[in-house]
Amino acid sequence: MARDYIASAISQAVGLTTAALSLVLVARWLGPEGRGQYALLTGGAQVLALLGLAGFRTGAIYMGSRGLVGFQTLCRAAEWISLLSGAFVMAAAVVAAAVFPRLVGGASWPACLAAFLTIPQLLAAHALGAVLLSQQRLVRFNVTLIVQQIVWLTGLVVVLSFWPSPAPALFAWMISHTLWVALIRRGLGLPLVPTFAHMPEAQAFKRVLSFGLQSAVGQVVQLLTYRISLFVISLHLDAHAVGIYSIATVVAEALWQVAASVANVNLPKVSATLDSSLLTRGVGISYRLAVTTIFLVAVGVALCAPWLVRWCFGSEYLEVVSPLRLLLPGTAMFSITLLLSSDLVARGYPRLSSAVALVTLVLSTTLYIVLVPRWGLLGAALAGTVAYTLSTVVMMIVHFRTTRIPTTRFLFLSPGDLRLLYTFLVRSIGLHRT
Repeated sequence: MARDYIASAISQAVGLTTAALSLVLVARWLGPEGRGQYALLTGGAQVLALLGLAGFRTGAIYMGSRGLVGFQTLCRAAEWISLLSGAFVMAAAVVAAAVFPRLVGGASWPACLAAFLTIPQLLAAHALGAVLLSQQRLVRFNVTLIVQQIVWLTGLVVVLSFWPSPAPALFAWMISHTLWVALIRRGLGLPLVPTFAHMPEAQAFKRVLSFGLQSAVGQVVQLLTYRISLFVISLHLDAHAVGIYSIATVVAEALWQVAASVANVNLPKVSATLDSSLLTRGVGISYRLAVTTIFLVAVGVALCAPWLVRWCFGSEYLEVVSPLRLLLPGTAMFSITLLLSSDLVARGYPRLSSAVALVTLVLSTTLYIVLVPRWGLLGAALAGTVAYTLSTVVMMIVHFRTTRIPTTRFLFLSPGDLRLLYTFLVRSIGLHRT
């Protein structure tokens, strides 16, 4: 299992690095307004793609890990849901952008089309990637993700050097996801171009979706919670303000990459085992180490925020500092929610995860609507921190009442954990105590 954690951590580290570099490139080349349009379109595409998945990702990982649904059935189901849902959701996105142009910050139609054409690729990548994870091929999945991130960054550098506008940047984003799908298909042993010659077994497909739909609400609601602030700001302020606040959210939410690297490993591992003591061995320490790391990094980012913003983005983005500092405590707290939510899904309680996510969305949306018109970006940051903190409290209560596992097992490193980590590191680098 340690090998899987390391591979996932490396993948998330590469993803975090490329995301940070791309954030700097887009911010510097496009300016706050262009950055705002880019954030609205990519965020909207991600929400719509997750909506189109209808919980398939979670259902495929859970059912495939337990051997309840066959490999071929999962592959066929992933292909069909990507095709049908992708076409429907993409058409809905075009209509929404035409009717409500402020939702995309007044972005041009080439930029909108580039983002919308990425939606089917996002669907295919997540659906087929779930099949890969269900087969416990975590290292291979993370390799494909690393390649996609590197291609995305390289494409951004090339296109923005010649055409500094949102549309080319979004086309680079689309191409990187197309490549990602091709790599995942190769990893699964599938032809690069799907044939759609066979329909998936109806009963098995229904089992995957029936389980996945229980958590789909939570996943869509959770992602919408992350992005609803940008749409509220776009409606009440302008694309410039969206560009400023989107940088604060991306930097603050980068903390969640640590939680994601742990959850990507633990979800299929815990789903595949009936041994509850697994938590006390490898899974428990991974949660505790992730939470400790996240809070330490959050403190460091808050202290260095003015220097980081000026050095990375330039003086025109110094407005980011105050909302970023106000948002960091909430995002650090919410990392606990992400870990516990993934754990509940892995143990077979996806509805509880969805319920907590829905509470978070309602609370955060209400606070954004109330506070953004009054206090602008600071109001948005305050709304996010309050909503994330209250959501974490609710999730901790729900998780304890469901599993009867003390929450402290997920939060605080013990001396025994430190000794275990030291032993692992010594063995990993080939040192031996005399």
